[in-house]
Amino acid sequence: SPNIFVNVSNTSVVYGQDSVTINTTVYDLHLDSSWVAVTWPNGTILQNSSTLNFTLQTGVLDQLGVYDVSSFAIDDRGFTNTSEISFEVIATAPIITLNSPVDNSFSSVNSSLINYSIYSPGGNDSNCTIYGETVFIPTAVINQTYDNPDLSTLTYLWEDISDDVYYWRVSCVDPQGTTYSDIRSFTVDTINPNISIVSPENNSRSSSTGLDIEYVVSDTNLQSCWYSDTPYSTNTTIVCGTNITSVTWSRQRHDVIIWANDSAGNLNSSRIVFTINPID
Repeated sequence: SPNIFVNVSNTSVVYGQDSVTINTTVYDLHLDSSWVAVTWPNGTILQNSSTLNFTLQTGVLDQLGVYDVSSFAIDDRGFTNTSEISFEVIATAPIITLNSPVDNSFSSVNSSLINYSIYSPGGNDSNCTIYGETVFIPTAVINQTYDNPDLSTLTYLWEDISDDVYYWRVSCVDPQGTTYSDIRSFTVDTINPNISIVSPENNSRSSSTGLDIEYVVSDTNLQSCWYSDTPYSTNTTIVCGTNITSVTWSRQRHDVIIWANDSAGNLNSSRIVFTINPID
């Protein structure tokens, strides 16, 4: 039978901090194939492949408990062998999950609802603090809660914040230790885009079916622009700030609206009416 041996870099892995490296050695003069399978504590397969040496990062070790590692080998004569080992993902300090707002999100109102969940592996109550301000590593305390149960989801409405980029994080402490969450950011933007049609003049007439529409638009977080002509059944997307120069207008009255929105969902528009004269 093939000689096979699997080993792990650490049999006790701290949740959210440690990764684990799996190494498998196999030898057989007539080796046909070999593979390694890793199962989550709930019994489902985490990885099953012919890659014998790899590292499981903290992001995939998202369940507490024992992970089983099994390596298999078979030679071309049908002889098989296996090697097994396990490691455990443990948590000492509270585990914090940030639910909302999502990172790099936008808000069109001067407030933000912060939502996060905590879990204390020791079943202890946790005391949690939310830090938030306009600097990358926030230290200003905006909310504190005490004696939260070991499994709970908490919310806090951060109000009266002006237009700016805000950074926030949560720390929780219980008798087993203190945990700091990742830092997230969101942008408060309550201002509509500025948009104005420059030419032609409103309620003007022209004999050119290739009439250009020139406009200006600006916004700190400008996202998209489009226009529509009567009867407004179709929207045409345009590059923001690029004039409308490739349309052949029918010889009739036109009522055109150009729209612009930003990443926070703020919307504004500019309207112009013009007539393309009929051929004499």
